[in-house]
Amino acid sequence: MWSRDSPAWLWAGLLALFIVALVAGAIAAVAATKDEEKGRLVVSTGVGKTATVGTIDPGTETIGSTASIETITGPTTQTIATLDTSTLTTSTTVTTTPSGNIRSWPSGKEGYTVILASVEVSKGRDDAERKANQAIANGLTNIGILTSSDFLTLNPGYYVVFMGVYDTVAGAQSGLATARSRGFPLAYVREVSP
Repeated sequence: MWSRDSPAWLWAGLLALFIVALVAGAIAAVAATKDEEKGRLVVSTGVGKTATVGTIDPGTETIGSTASIETITGPTTQTIATLDTSTLTTSTTVTTTPSGNIRSWPSGKEGYTVILASVEVSKGRDDAERKANQAIANGLTNIGILTSSDFLTLNPGYYVVFMGVYDTVAGAQSGLATARSRGFPLAYVREVSP
């Protein structure tokens, strides 16, 4: 029979089990929420509202599906979406801007730039292009990629995502705040010399 006179270790053990159960429940709830959010299919209703229509498992390469959207007009506009899961193909790679907008460092040019990110050459140029496209999608302009090994003032072995080609350090610093406020908080100014 348990009472207040029970050993202290017994009460400490019960308290520890209770805390473990709470933590496990919290972890399970967070994991379930993240899994649920991964595959949502969202459709705009055309009147400033968004509705979640269904879910798609992003881990499945090909589900096969078609979606049809029917709009009903009247005093208010309603959009009804129907999802046929027989032909849907999902992809986890999204390119927001074509790589053709990414520039190179001008040949023979000495100057300054804002370094947005560096990616080890061993990881491939695709990672650098994704970061460059992200910068363009965030509204930054004059975005380019250079290979650091081609320049004396840069550490070799990296693809460097940069913003702008400036004649002075002050010119480069003028764009630094914009770069940091648009998704690249670790951006910095660097001299680039061939």
